[in-house]
Amino acid sequence: MFEVIARVIRNTRVQDAGYLKDMEEWIPEAMGYMRTKYVTGLTFQDVHIAYHKGKLPCDALSVSAVQHGHGRLPLYSGDVAANGFGSPVGADSVYPGIPVYGQQAFGTHLVKRPAVDRGVDVSFYETDIKALCCLPCCEGWYYTELGFINTSFESGCVRVHYRGIPKDEQGLPLIPDEENYKQALYWYCRAMMIGAGFEDKVLSEQVCMQRFEEYAGRAMSRITYPSTDEMDAKVERLYRFVLPINYWSSYFNLDF
Repeated sequence: MFEVIARVIRNTRVQDAGYLKDMEEWIPEAMGYMRTKYVTGLTFQDVHIAYHKGKLPCDALSVSAVQHGHGRLPLYSGDVAANGFGSPVGADSVYPGIPVYGQQAFGTHLVKRPAVDRGVDVSFYETDIKALCCLPCCEGWYYTELGFINTSFESGCVRVHYRGIPKDEQGLPLIPDEENYKQALYWYCRAMMIGAGFEDKVLSEQVCMQRFEEYAGRAMSRITYPSTDEMDAKVERLYRFVLPINYWSSYFNLDF
């Protein structure tokens, strides 16, 4: 993505840093138009909670688990109080019938839970989501909406484990290494700059958008076209009358 930004700077001689900052939003927009698929990775980031709310990381696509203190914060999916915070309506716990303070019931056994200090940032020790999921649930609950995480406690710090888009060393989203794809992003950024007030003495916004659509069509066919091995496998399955011996055992691994 930084290569595309550098290409815009080199070709337009733009000096306003505001346009460069906006490119971090324009490029993901163009990637959405080209229906780019991400290979998400599992990562985590600490989020500070203030007034029951914290901003989720910008690259977060879905939250997998949340750690608070030395336990796992359960997800709340029921009714919330009228003010949106505090305890759920008509219940002292996310799971009615299960003790909230001190102990948590598991079958016929009682498992001690570590105390959680509300409003105090604590050190996190779990970086593996598998180990986190084995921890007992702590007091409270959370839910996500519109890029924010809402918690039952007013302030503190949580570690959010989530699936996010891959990023480079500079924290920018990775893009496919395909020349038509990069050129399409370049023309989209240049068109958005003109629409935002940049004085382009050579091209118009309409011409830039036409070139974006031209290169975007080429890029989409290149990044979605099957490889030689994938096409050979499809042709082989198309003309095969006798099923292979491992057909049913590997049924869900086939790509039709």
